[in-house]
Amino acid sequence: PFVSEINISTNNNNNNIVVNLMDVMGNTIRKETLNTNTTSIKNLNYLTKGVYVLQISDINNNKIESLKMIKN
Repeated sequence: PFVSEINISTNNNNNNIVVNLMDVMGNTIRKETLNTNTTSIKNLNYLTKGVYVLQISDINNNKIESLKMIKN
C-alpha cells in the first residue's frame, strides 16, 4: 500500500525505465521516465483511495512488470 509516494527499485542495466501509473480502467494518471536504479514517484496525495496499476517498462516500451497498488 502507498499513501503519497511509491518507491521503485530495479536492476535493469538500461537505467531508462518508464513508469506508468494507471487507474483500474487503464487510464494513465502519471507517467515518468526514471534514470536511476532506485527512485520514487512522489506527491501522490491527490489520488483517491483505491486500486491502481503500476506498469514498469523499458525505454523501448518492452513491458517488464505490472503491479496492483493500493492507495490508503
